[in-house]
Amino acid sequence: MEPTWPVNALAAQAILARTFTMENIESGRVRQLHGTDVSTSVEESQAYDPSRINDNVINAVKRPGVKLSPQWQYIKAWFSASNGGKTASAAEGLAYFKTPTPYIKENADDPYSIKNTLPEIAQWTATIPGAKVREAVRSVGGSDPGPLLQPVLRRKAHRAVP
Repeated sequence: MEPTWPVNALAAQAILARTFTMENIESGRVRQLHGTDVSTSVEESQAYDPSRINDNVINAVKRPGVKLSPQWQYIKAWFSASNGGKTASAAEGLAYFKTPTPYIKENADDPYSIKNTLPEIAQWTATIPGAKVREAVRSVGGSDPGPLLQPVLRRKAHRAVP
């Protein structure tokens, strides 16, 4: 989040971050990997940049400590820099199937995310080898989809429109 965003938005993020961190500590995942409770790795936790702390961030973090936990269990409080305007289910976005996450509403419109996405992450590309795509389809669908038609897709993507 941008440190210039409203304090209430930053406070909501602080609640999610605390919950995410506490759930990670309770699960012991990072301890198993590194012998410590938390990590600054973006794959295991989230990035921390002390240069982005301002009065808004300090005020948000000082709000009463709350965590999200139905039935006194920590929720999965995942968050991202941008969701492309739609939320994904935990299964779709993270391949997470261990426990139900009914509080995550997939395909919920989120125009605020698009409007406030930082320019450097607003557009991006990912290159996925055809073999990985084919294996993913095989693992989900149960059968091999056959060869991928990459040359056809490339021609369509670059064809000039009259």
